[in-house]
Amino acid sequence: MYVWLAGAQPPAIRTALALTLWMLLRLRGVHCVSWQVWLWCVGLILLYDPLVTVPLILLAVIYGALPALGSGLWGLADLTLLWVFTPLQYMQRGRIDLGAASLLASAAGWLLVICWRFHGWWRYASGWLTVAICCVLWREK
Repeated sequence: MYVWLAGAQPPAIRTALALTLWMLLRLRGVHCVSWQVWLWCVGLILLYDPLVTVPLILLAVIYGALPALGSGLWGLADLTLLWVFTPLQYMQRGRIDLGAASLLASAAGWLLVICWRFHGWWRYASGWLTVAICCVLWREK
């Protein structure tokens, strides 16, 4: 549910993977200390999402006691994130502001999807007809 509500973004997926692994370890009766569970989770995340950035961040955290090596690893991690986020600046310019009317159209569209999916249009036809008429006649002043 959390992954769906968060839009299936990579951090949410990683969280779901880690929680699922922890739950499966508990259900199977595998007794691990916290650092072992952490290593299992890191291994699963790297298996699922081998980004260059994640290993660099983990190495930077591990080698944080060595300033020269740690700062170099953090710099490389920042560089990989820069490569990821640079195209987003160009994508922002392509968006169109649609105004408040599009919000009402979007809400009405999702309402129709919900009604169709749960067969509410058949059971409560008169109520939905009233809501539809109100949506059409509603105007902001």
